[in-house]
Amino acid sequence: MNAEKFRDADKGFTLIELLFVIAIIAILAAMLLPALAGAKESAKRTVCISNLKQCGLGLLFYGEEHKRYPHQRNPMTGYPYLAGDTVWTPLTHYLAREWDEVVRLGVQSNYQVRNTAESDSRLRIFSCPNLGDPIPNHAPDPRGVDNYIFAMNYAYVGGAAKWSMADPSLSPIKPSDPGSWVLMTDFVCKNDSQGGGRYTPLAHKTHDGLPAGANHLFNDGHVQWVKWNRGLNMRTNTFWAANENYIWRRSLETP
Repeated sequence: MNAEKFRDADKGFTLIELLFVIAIIAILAAMLLPALAGAKESAKRTVCISNLKQCGLGLLFYGEEHKRYPHQRNPMTGYPYLAGDTVWTPLTHYLAREWDEVVRLGVQSNYQVRNTAESDSRLRIFSCPNLGDPIPNHAPDPRGVDNYIFAMNYAYVGGAAKWSMADPSLSPIKPSDPGSWVLMTDFVCKNDSQGGGRYTPLAHKTHDGLPAGANHLFNDGHVQWVKWNRGLNMRTNTFWAANENYIWRRSLETP
């Protein structure tokens, strides 16, 4: 009798039993993967909030010293927009000398621009983790009076008297402007030139490629997540071309 039991044990699992185990594993994986993806995105969103708060400190220190925030820059000439000019450029396209000082004041006091195309880990606070590291010296042909310094992956929306599609702009020019106005935000860009009204670049998105929302840094220094809500919580404020629109919530009170 014992010998027969040992012979039965040597037969191992049947094909049906193996398929049953594989099916159970597949079901468990299907249940766990969305939770893991959600946890990963939640972690990135937390890092993003921390980055924007650090950006806010750097901008606050700059604003206290210069009595205003950095200018928006014209990407064609490299020069700052004058007071009262309408800003229509792609956000973060040109970041020059003022931002070198923002980095020194709020990130690392001995920071200096390097003539390299490599990413600089000290600049990571200027980028949502979903969009990769900022790129220093991202243009080979500096224009105006400054060298290009880095292309950050947040939308800096301060320093503009008027955006091309928003009046009033509600963009802080100095620290004493209303604290409920947005100073920086995650990228939400609707690019119709790529077909189907795609949102790109896009920091935080849903599985179907639509915006999930965006972290916003307000002029009082706090960071808040704004849900997309089918676009009702934000609005197009400026554009690079007629088919490339940049979107954010202008203030706590006003989409």
